[in-house]
Amino acid sequence: MLFTKLARLIIRHNKAVFVIWLVALVLSIPAILQVQSVIVYNETAFNPKNSESSKAQDIVSKEFSIDQGSSVIVVITANDIRGNDVRDFTLALNRTLHNDGKLSTTNITSIYDIYGQLLLGYTSVIHLDLYQTKNATTLASNIEFGIPSTYVSQWISLVNSGSGTIDQTQLATYNSQAYNSSWPIVSSQTPATYQKIAFNYLTLFYQSWNQTFTATSYTPLQLFVGAFARAQNVTKGSPLLATQPSYYNVTLPFVESLPLDAQTLSIFVPAARFFNIYSAGSGIGCSNNNCWNDQNAIRSFTISSVAQAANANSVQLTIMGEIYDLGASATNSDLSSLGQQILRNYNMLTYPVQPSRDIYSQFASAKNDTMLVIIDFKTNGPDPMNSVPEIRHDVGIANINTDCNGH
Repeated sequence: MLFTKLARLIIRHNKAVFVIWLVALVLSIPAILQVQSVIVYNETAFNPKNSESSKAQDIVSKEFSIDQGSSVIVVITANDIRGNDVRDFTLALNRTLHNDGKLSTTNITSIYDIYGQLLLGYTSVIHLDLYQTKNATTLASNIEFGIPSTYVSQWISLVNSGSGTIDQTQLATYNSQAYNSSWPIVSSQTPATYQKIAFNYLTLFYQSWNQTFTATSYTPLQLFVGAFARAQNVTKGSPLLATQPSYYNVTLPFVESLPLDAQTLSIFVPAARFFNIYSAGSGIGCSNNNCWNDQNAIRSFTISSVAQAANANSVQLTIMGEIYDLGASATNSDLSSLGQQILRNYNMLTYPVQPSRDIYSQFASAKNDTMLVIIDFKTNGPDPMNSVPEIRHDVGIANINTDCNGH
């Protein structure tokens, strides 16, 4: 029951849940960090003050509030620990330590484990947001341009069924028949909540469409060839006219006047501006002009909408595209894999989500020149002190694999 309520809350209030989730995640992170106690190569008491272990002990004592005890710390120093080289070394060290069967470890924790958890939450929430936005976008474009497209398709079939010159009387008949035959199709494809809006918009389009025929007669070819261009003018206006007639550019004013909530309008109004039913020179389609049912155009609009709402930078925009491309049915495994890919391909300076300063400071110094990897051991296992040489060996392997200096 609890998880059912939580799922409903996420679906209904996904914008707020991201913050709540991240806050909850950050609040839970200290449990990960509750190492029983720490030693930093405890042989330092017998080592020269300029030895590697003594230097590590001095750094930890100066930069971090950690007591001695039953865990081991690897201290990593660099001019800037936030770069790719330290990232690669730390991730390689984590893998090496995990795969070392000689160590009786229970947990290996670095700031990258924290980032990994945050990125999993980020990819999950952004994926939900993207596909909720895509669904809203599809609904908006289906109403704004799918309805006119349905009407025009019905109308073209009627025109093609006739022969000879078509006068105004016959044209009015075709227009009326297309209007009547379109509604059952539109109605079957429109959610109940939007039925009235769809009917009113179809009626507005039909009435505006009627007014575009000013000649006394037409050939079927004249009507067929210009049908979708005519629909584009009715919905979006003619780019050739400085002043639009009242029966052109009807879509945006109609959408802006709808009694919808602000969040829904935040999709419907931009969609009316972004999408098209036709582009000049493309025959009867709009594949290169943000066509209302083109999946690439829908992808672009969806990602842009979510990015704008999140005030995303260019890196975050790219990552949102990667999340979107997982598809609507992405599994937790898919999202986790992408989170790990982001962890490897970006760095602390560019990750789309950041830990709190309190959490960050438990692993990294204020000057960003020192970082800790905390290794916890089984309480009933061998003395962690006896594992120090093996850990040194693993540090060396990680160094060789990444050409990064870990100390």
